[in-house]
Amino acid sequence: PEWKRAATALKGIVKIGAVDADSHKSLGQQYGVSGFPTIKVFGNNKRSPTDYQGGRTTDAIVEQALNQLRTIVNERLGKRGGGSSGGGGSSGNEGKDTIELTDSNFDSTVIDSEDMWLVEFNLLQLIFQLHMITMVLVDLYYLACYVGCTHIIHILKTN
Repeated sequence: PEWKRAATALKGIVKIGAVDADSHKSLGQQYGVSGFPTIKVFGNNKRSPTDYQGGRTTDAIVEQALNQLRTIVNERLGKRGGGSSGGGGSSGNEGKDTIELTDSNFDSTVIDSEDMWLVEFNLLQLIFQLHMITMVLVDLYYLACYVGCTHIIHILKTN
């Protein structure tokens, strides 16, 4: 929810994307992702993104993005300003606040873009699968309880 709110607030200013690092392992490996979630800032040097070290609230994400943009503007004006950040412009995913990134669209969407990107690498598929396994186990538990209780009631009735 925090990332979605930040994406809505930054729409047209900074692009925000997400990578399911379980389904697209090569992207995580390519950018040195070892823990989850990991957020990378793809700025001026898209081939060498920086690690996002800010908070995970909407305000913190927006503030960090605006700081990165301020750095870009200062660099373009020839002022001193640190950091490796990204440019302006826009790309083809204007209708979406958060964009799902994959092995097949990552370079054309992020690397070849003039925009600054915040990209979250996460294990979305794994989290979904664990949720589904948990639901099945809960169902099996209740079924076992029902069958066990029915069997006990049957024994009690016959005795």
